[in-house]
Amino acid sequence: MVQQLIAEKGGTIPFSEYMDLALYAPAMGYYVAGQRRFGAKGDFVTAPELGDVFGKCLARQIVQIFEAIDERCHILEFGAGSGKLAATLIKALENDGALPERYLILETSPDLQQRQLETLKQRVPQHVERFSWLDRMPEQAINGVILANEVLDAMPVEMFAVDDHGIPQQYLVKAAEAGFQWDYCQAPEKLAEKIIQLDLPAGYSSEINPAVDGWIAMLAEGLTQGVVLLIDYGFPQHEYYHPQRTGGTLMCHYRQHSHPDPLTLVGIQDITAHVDFTAVAEAAVAADMD
Repeated sequence: MVQQLIAEKGGTIPFSEYMDLALYAPAMGYYVAGQRRFGAKGDFVTAPELGDVFGKCLARQIVQIFEAIDERCHILEFGAGSGKLAATLIKALENDGALPERYLILETSPDLQQRQLETLKQRVPQHVERFSWLDRMPEQAINGVILANEVLDAMPVEMFAVDDHGIPQQYLVKAAEAGFQWDYCQAPEKLAEKIIQLDLPAGYSSEINPAVDGWIAMLAEGLTQGVVLLIDYGFPQHEYYHPQRTGGTLMCHYRQHSHPDPLTLVGIQDITAHVDFTAVAEAAVAADMD
């Protein structure tokens, strides 16, 4: 499918498009196809898989947010993984007398939706009817909390390099007999402007998340009053593009092993990049969030 699309588009596609297909293409993308991803038997372990401490800590924060809001509150969680975090939160919020009116899960993978439902039936059967699944933002803005744990790092990024003449180059992906290969072209104007602003030396390569501005603006529109909680691994911008971090942060995860080659194991390995926290904060300010 990916090779066919590359051929239809003239022989190359931007890396961001390739990463989106590898992770989210219908029936074949890593987060869409049915396979175990989380936990010791999967490809990587996230904090909710290790126990309840992470969820209980978040619940204490959510209680404080709910107490500051006069209206009935909701939780909207992006990419709820195995559903363990949602189950822990509901249990902890019940103990604190602060249950949300609804717990919405925005999840595009039918396989993960089913797994999340099974987890909730096992762990909090008395609250299953409180949950609803969405494949897009709710039509009406909510009061409460929008939660995304390790979601930003799975957004498709653009890979780039600064050539010997200081000109930003965009990474492209092309099909080859044995799979896929790299190609390059001069970065388009909007991407080049962002790269130039970073003031990076010749030979430097890294990534930029082109979708973060629009995604944060969408969250701002979807929240009447409340807090957006984004938990992820990353750096402020001056550390993300540190002079010594000349190869970027992109990594792949397969069966508890990490490696830097995203052009292999298409659809069966995770592809991820660290988060530029400064870019996220600037996007939030631009969207009139505090």
